[in-house]
Amino acid sequence: MIGAGNQFSKKNKYIYALIFIICLVTMTSCGDQDRAPQPTEETPTLAVPTSPPVPTSTPEEPQETEASPIEDPIYLAIIWHQHQPLYFKDPDTNAYVRPWVRVHATKDYVDMAAILQDYPDIQATFNLTPSLIRQLDDLGSGAKDIYWVLSEVPAKDLTNEQKQFILDRFFDTNRRIINRFPRYQILLDKRDSSDDPLNEFSDQDYLDLQVLFNLAWMDPDWLEMEPLASLVEKGKDFSEGDKVGLFEEHLQFVNEVIPIHRELQEKGQIEVTMTPYAHPIL
Repeated sequence: MIGAGNQFSKKNKYIYALIFIICLVTMTSCGDQDRAPQPTEETPTLAVPTSPPVPTSTPEEPQETEASPIEDPIYLAIIWHQHQPLYFKDPDTNAYVRPWVRVHATKDYVDMAAILQDYPDIQATFNLTPSLIRQLDDLGSGAKDIYWVLSEVPAKDLTNEQKQFILDRFFDTNRRIINRFPRYQILLDKRDSSDDPLNEFSDQDYLDLQVLFNLAWMDPDWLEMEPLASLVEKGKDFSEGDKVGLFEEHLQFVNEVIPIHRELQEKGQIEVTMTPYAHPIL
């Protein structure tokens, strides 16, 4: 799945860098225009008889012409800073209290490196913080975050406390992303317009929300490929079995972050930099 090459043409993550280049080129062009010689008004002089002028060059020698302005080269370094703080684990559940290491692995960290495979002439630098790497290793070895844990609980077995957490936190993503999934948007509207969503949400509502939160945090390009494409097409009325394949994909992405950076580094297409453990500002 990681090697799917031509799935990245729609990516927007490098658009910012391209816009930056265009701005620099525009600024450089404007600067060159400012430096270009400007016509000056001729000053009339008295005609004084002189001897014939002495030729300064032979006919064979080319006459000097005004050189066109040469643009200065642009040296641009693209540096992606991949960082997550060290999230602590709940001592009662031994689960991370936040899901951001996992869901940024599924949505960003793999894809931002993999997209370069389609553009071998483009080089970039990635900064991977030790606090991020430690948690990726831990998740790859079986650790989970509380969002993951609660997503795996069968919807019919959720306690009221767990349901409230899901209602409060499982809409934690960009509203435009939620709007891409019609059922997700319906559930958000239902929660926001209900006086008692805890009891008005059905088991199927909670089940769909468990799946959609984790589905929405997958990179859009991967959502176009199986097995995720089938879940997107299904859209609603998910089953407990649908969670199994979804979290297998999540775990695959978590385990792929470091290897894909290592592969690109060994090929010489990227450089990897490092900061102190928890990324303090020095």
